[in-house]
Parts: sequence; structure tokens; C-alpha cells
Amino acid sequence: MPNLYAPTYPPTWTVPDPVLQRMTPAPTTIRAVTYSFNPIFRDFQVDGTGDVPLTDAGAAAVQWAAKAVSTQRGAHLIYGRTFGADIRTCLLAGSHQATENALTVEMRRAVKRDNRISDLTDFQFAWQQTMLEVAYRVVLTDGRSKQTQLDIPLQ
Repeated sequence: MPNLYAPTYPPTWTVPDPVLQRMTPAPTTIRAVTYSFNPIFRDFQVDGTGDVPLTDAGAAAVQWAAKAVSTQRGAHLIYGRTFGADIRTCLLAGSHQATENALTVEMRRAVKRDNRISDLTDFQFAWQQTMLEVAYRVVLTDGRSKQTQLDIPLQ
């Protein structure tokens, strides 16, 4: 039977030098950016040049709070089961006062998971025929606050 291997058994392989040298990546700095969002149109704001302007961390926290309290918990697959407020159950609480109390508790619970937000305060409710307008103040942990509004359709 013929020999299938070269005379120098086992074969040795040499690896070129550049492959053996470890490449160190260039240092990168991660910069947290937040883009301006328009909750009325549910889209990012665009300035006159077609760019999306950046916003500061406080405004981003207020936007997050508005999104958390206006999203029905469990209605969207993209969010976890704990994100959002259970608005439907709150609207079934009974009287106007019971509904307002349930919404207040549920909206506060929805923003407690974010450490940038201290609390929601100064709730004001305006009942219309087909709409419930909820005005509230978002208090950030750094002391800043902003008054915002949420419209909840009743039908």
C-alpha cells in the first residue's frame, strides 16, 4: 500500500505573523442621544433642513413617561407585559371618582420603574362626551417638572 502522507508526518502548518498579532480596536465613546419626538403626530420632529433635532435627558424622560402612561399594558407585542398602564380596567371602575382614582394609581405605577422619574402629581380630569382629558405633572428626580396631558377615548 502506498504512503498517503508526506515524508514529514504529521504535517506542520505555519501561520503568518499578522494573523497572530492581536488587533486593538480604536477607542470608541458611546454618546447617549435622544431625538425629539412629537406625541401628537406620533413621529419624530423634523426641522426645516430635514434633520431630527436632539433633546436633553429631562425632556426624554417626560416623553418616556407620556408613552408609558398612554400605552395599554399587554396590547402590543413589542413591549413586555409590565410596560404601560391598564387603562381599560381603570375605565371599568364605575363612577367618575373611582375611575379617576384607578387611573391615578395605575399611571403612577407605570412610571415607577424608571429611575429618572420621581412621581406623577397634580392630576386633573376633564370628562367630555367621548374623551377623558387627563392633565398631570411629571416630577423628575433632579427636581425639574413638566405639565403634560393625555387624551383617553371613552368609546
